[in-house]
Amino acid sequence: MKLARAIIKTSSGFTLIELILTIVIAGILAGAGIAYFNASGADQKLLSAAKELQTDLRYAQNLATSGTTCIYGGQASYSAAVVSQTITISKHCTPSEVAKTYDLTDSGVSISVTPSLTEVRFSAITGNVSFYDSGTSVSTTSATFQLTKGSSKNVTITSSGSIEIN
Repeated sequence: MKLARAIIKTSSGFTLIELILTIVIAGILAGAGIAYFNASGADQKLLSAAKELQTDLRYAQNLATSGTTCIYGGQASYSAAVVSQTITISKHCTPSEVAKTYDLTDSGVSISVTPSLTEVRFSAITGNVSFYDSGTSVSTTSATFQLTKGSSKNVTITSSGSIEIN
């Protein structure tokens, strides 16, 4: 009986080293989880911004091919203009109308366009694309909008009207 009491007394509870080791391991796992969650959130914001840009470009393209006419006659063309961190979808008629504005500032995502462009214009009816920099036509077959927040996503548009995220 004395032997049984001796075994029970020595095996009850955890040692201080076991408790500290458990707390350290839990802290490491929690830290890794938080870091993964933060990185995943930034990637999701970036992907969301890329999909929004793709949707906006397709929206402008669809408006151009819908056969919308201008008040004073003729078919309306639509454009997507990038100024600073803002993308503006506009109808090209007299007077010009803004159809949609999307601001990337709050999302923390930055945007750049290669080659240097300020406007992508969709022609009426065909939806073909023309590229402009400050009102001057740029001779290129495609443009890439690079969205960056840590990593980057590209939205590429070709002169035939194809819009892809890569």
